[in-house]
Amino acid sequence: MVMTTLEGDEAIDLARETLAKHPNDQDMIEMVSAILVNMFTQLTREEISTMLGIPIQGTRVYEDAKAEGKAEMLLALISFRFGAVPDAVAQQISELPDDRLEALGTALFALVDRAALEAWLANNAALS
Repeated sequence: MVMTTLEGDEAIDLARETLAKHPNDQDMIEMVSAILVNMFTQLTREEISTMLGIPIQGTRVYEDAKAEGKAEMLLALISFRFGAVPDAVAQQISELPDDRLEALGTALFALVDRAALEAWLANNAALS
């Protein structure tokens, strides 16, 4: 896509034009949002959404970032509670879908040690 070769205002203008031509094409909205998020790393997703005049909530880019943030928060809490998190466990948590991340957040209150966490992951990763 030509948009990836442009910079600044030119990329934004092309993004707006593209979205104006395809206002109901969710795949196009996803693609343009993803390109701009990667191009303008200094801007938040909300700023890009406002700049384009589209809601970014509900897009895959937004949902992926939200899930990544949840996973990072859970890993920080688990590390605080049980000590360093092995890479394999961190990877397993990072790959959980959003509903399982929320379930882990709730379950974390009842888990007493890392073995209980690993048992929870073994039982719940299969539900993904």
